[in-house]
Amino acid sequence: MHKELFKNNNTSASLSTSGQSLIEILIAIGVGVIIIGGVAATIGVTLRSNVQTKNSQTATALAQEALNELTDFAAGNWHNLDSLTALVQYRLSTTTGAFIAQAGTETFTLDGKQFDRYFTYEKVSRDVNNGNIDPSASYAAANEDPSTKKLIVVVAWM
Repeated sequence: MHKELFKNNNTSASLSTSGQSLIEILIAIGVGVIIIGGVAATIGVTLRSNVQTKNSQTATALAQEALNELTDFAAGNWHNLDSLTALVQYRLSTTTGAFIAQAGTETFTLDGKQFDRYFTYEKVSRDVNNGNIDPSASYAAANEDPSTKKLIVVVAWM
């Protein structure tokens, strides 16, 4: 009889252990789901960040190309800039071999992404007290510096 009682105690102990194992498995599955969800979210953010970085690099390259072309345009004849109207969107065209400015924007499709590029022109005036360009001041015709022009290149993507 003592043996039988001992057997019953083992059976109840094993039932208690198997119930505890089930709870441990459920907790482990819950922790695993949380970790996998966090990793998946991190991968999604990283992929979006990589796409944004690639688009920014492409836009930077297009802006640099436009700045190089504008340098050639101005070097060809500085007075080419004087024919431009301030704050109008322009693009450069090379139909005749030399650059000419035309109103409008350029559109590029690179790697399935559309990029729009244009530049604007502004005259520059200088501070009468120190001769420095004051970027916060609006243009003053009386203090215009004809040897300095401001060109702004904008590249945007959809």
